[in-house]
Amino acid sequence: MDPYHYTETGLPNVWLFGIEMRDTAYGPVSTIPGIENLHRTIGMNIAQANRQMTGAEVRFLRSELDLSQRALAGLLDVQEKMLRLWEQGKVDIPGVVQRALAGFYLETVSDTISLRDLMIKLAETDRDLKKVDMRFKRIDEEWVPRTARVRAQPTETDRDQSSHKSRRRGRHNPR
Repeated sequence: MDPYHYTETGLPNVWLFGIEMRDTAYGPVSTIPGIENLHRTIGMNIAQANRQMTGAEVRFLRSELDLSQRALAGLLDVQEKMLRLWEQGKVDIPGVVQRALAGFYLETVSDTISLRDLMIKLAETDRDLKKVDMRFKRIDEEWVPRTARVRAQPTETDRDQSSHKSRRRGRHNPR
């Protein structure tokens, strides 16, 4: 059975395994059991990841926390316009703000994860700029993460070096 690309959350990188599709007169339909547990698992996966959050992930966490942009901006002590830019993917969310959002989410949905431990863990590791496909499977009545599939994403440094190399080659190889 092929994995189901679960885009209904606004996240382009979530894949579910074990979802049955059935044909109807209106086209194929899927039934996803335990949707609240699934969204909580996705949110925890985002909040605990040691990488830069995407705008869609910031929006997903805000939505799962049932907060308006104004309310979340107030909690994070930033302007609403800045939060909107993060959610649109136009500006990267700063690390300290990302840790605060992740910590707030985890403290809200989990009674086993402490904000202190999370902030120390995230501060001690470098965030890789990679795109990650989040994969989940259902075991008994719970959704659990599967091994994520990492797709390399060139960093600004890589792009600058590549651009610098082509400019340098251009000087030696005039056409």
